[in-house]
Amino acid sequence: LRFFTDSVEAMRLDASGNLGLGTSNPETKMNIEGTTDTELRIKGIANTTGQGASVGLFEGANSVNGGRIRYDGGTNSLNLLGVDGTSTERLGIAIARDTGNVGVGTSTPSAKMHIQDGSAGTVTASSESRLVVESSLEAAISLLTPDNRQSAIYFGSPSDSIGCQVSWKHSDKDLVIGTAVTSGG
Repeated sequence: LRFFTDSVEAMRLDASGNLGLGTSNPETKMNIEGTTDTELRIKGIANTTGQGASVGLFEGANSVNGGRIRYDGGTNSLNLLGVDGTSTERLGIAIARDTGNVGVGTSTPSAKMHIQDGSAGTVTASSESRLVVESSLEAAISLLTPDNRQSAIYFGSPSDSIGCQVSWKHSDKDLVIGTAVTSGG
């Protein structure tokens, strides 16, 4: 089945059920081709959290396990959501439209990277923070290496790339907290 505009083929539905827009030979269930700025636009008019335009990707066996990519009109964020067997959405990753901040477990990240596993309460991260790890329980960051390798956090500046360090090497039972001038004075 072919559709034309001004004698030019614009869309084709082939015998396999593949739909082609901008192509006469669709290779998948929906194939969109264009010469410049090809875009599939889905517009959802919603300013409510949890609503907006989305694309769902689900398993064929039960159609409830899968995920969604959604632009959330209430939080102004692009969200990647996991959906479990009970159709419950679980926020995975969010990118805030106005700041570009990335949230894992939160749709309103307060730093360039904000990882949240429950609210810490009415506490606000420092405006200087680029990484926020928030939890309603304990919060920790793990640096994992083989026994014979070092895990470290370095503090540096343009004049000294490693001005201070905190490091651990398991095989030597070596914990270092210190300063060192490594370059430039």
